[in-house]
Amino acid sequence: MTFYCLHIMAGLFLFMVNVNSSFADAGSKQILSFGNQLCQYNFYGIAAPDNKNIWVAGNFGTIAYSKDGGSVWNEQESTVTIELYDITFIDNKTGWCVGRHGVILKTTDGGNTWVQQNSDTEETLLSVCFINSETGWAAGDQNTIIHTDNGGESWFNQSETMDRILKKLTFVDKEFGWVVGEFGVILHTIDGGITWVEQENPLGEHTLFSVLEPWPASALA
Repeated sequence: MTFYCLHIMAGLFLFMVNVNSSFADAGSKQILSFGNQLCQYNFYGIAAPDNKNIWVAGNFGTIAYSKDGGSVWNEQESTVTIELYDITFIDNKTGWCVGRHGVILKTTDGGNTWVQQNSDTEETLLSVCFINSETGWAAGDQNTIIHTDNGGESWFNQSETMDRILKKLTFVDKEFGWVVGEFGVILHTIDGGITWVEQENPLGEHTLFSVLEPWPASALA
């Protein structure tokens, strides 16, 4: 188990080196087509359904894609110009991206085209998670949690009443999920988000920014 975790950490480190190197040299600037404003771009979300295909999303509606593990990056047209905070893909074709003002974008062709969905909220969305092509959740400001069971054609409110900014959510299946955020809040559901229960955080009110789904038992064997 220790070796496996170290291997994963090493892989993540190498990926970050590849990303930084790709953004640093002049050739990559031309490939990305970001022009002279490259230094002003911040990337907040990353999705990697395998070890070759990677997407990142950030400010000014920026989405960039690499098909070779991060060596070469190309910008994709998102159709929006506001901050995009998270991105997820269930395979190499189908993905979603969320951001400011309740924006949700979906692609079914690997990011060549992005289509805006109606989230039915104006709150900033900071996190998005899908477990298959139909079932997903998004979370963000003002305790916002929304859910879809039809690939995002319609979204339904599952928000909590507490006053928190929810930074990150993850689900392991259609029932079990967690959300973390401002003031150390940890919420857990066992019914697909219909009800949420706050879990005790021994670290106090330190804001939590991310939560990772448990490794499958087969990966740790």
